[in-house]
Amino acid sequence: MPVELRFFAKGGMPAARPDVELLQEVKRLQPHVVVVVLGGNDICTSSSPADIVSSLLRLQTQLHEAGTTHVHFCKICGRGYFPKDRAMTKKCVNAQRNKINDCLNKNACVIELKKIRFPADYHTDTVHLNEVGNTKLFRHIRGFLFGH
Repeated sequence: MPVELRFFAKGGMPAARPDVELLQEVKRLQPHVVVVVLGGNDICTSSSPADIVSSLLRLQTQLHEAGTTHVHFCKICGRGYFPKDRAMTKKCVNAQRNKINDCLNKNACVIELKKIRFPADYHTDTVHLNEVGNTKLFRHIRGFLFGH
C-alpha cells in the first residue's frame, strides 16, 4: 500500500499555543494520520500536568475537526537539561512527565518509546535526540503504524 509521508516540525512549540501556520498547513493537507511527538517543552515548576493534557486533547479535537482520522501522541521521554526553568530537577520533571503520559494513555492513542535511553540517545545538549535517538523514534512510530 503506497503511503505519502510528510514531516511538520516546530521545535519548542508549547501544547497550549500551537503554531497557527503549522496547524493551517496540516489542516490544508487533511492527513489521515498525525503523530504528535512530545518533547516536554510545557513542563516547568509552575505547570500542571492536567492543563498540559487538556491542551493536547484540544489539539487532537482540532485535528479531528479538520478531517484527520487518527491522532497519536508519542510519550514524553526523559531528558536532562531544562533551559526554560533552572529550578526544575530531573525528579520534578519525571513526576510531571509520568503524570502526563499516564493521563494521555487513558484519553488518547499513545506510542510507547521504550528503547530511547537517556543520555545515550541524546545530543550533548541533553535535550534533543541524537541520530541514534531519532532513528529509534522513527522506528517506534513506523512499528506502531505499520506493525514492523
